[in-house]
Amino acid sequence: MNSVIGTVARRAYSTRSYIPPNLGAAVKSATPKAESSGGDLSGLVDFYKRIPKGAAEATKPSGLLARYRAKYWEGENASFTPFIHAMLLVGAIHIGLHYKHHQDTHADGEHH
Repeated sequence: MNSVIGTVARRAYSTRSYIPPNLGAAVKSATPKAESSGGDLSGLVDFYKRIPKGAAEATKPSGLLARYRAKYWEGENASFTPFIHAMLLVGAIHIGLHYKHHQDTHADGEHH
């Protein structure tokens, strides 16, 4: 009994990977009853003609980090520049903290 249920379950789900989930529902809703009984297929042909063809259009990145990533990290534009930017940022933070600490410890101006 279990082998029969397993076989039925495998057959039921084996063809699911061939049809995208939304497309299956769209074909059912776009196909008139006359077409499903072997009649005129013009509605189904029209449905497939309306499906976009080719690669999807590239979306433009929005946001500061997304634009930075697209410019320096991804694709043919990948470069060493982000590492240099990170070093400059760490250096600027270090200089700022060092200057603040120096001003706090020598507030009286004894050594200057």
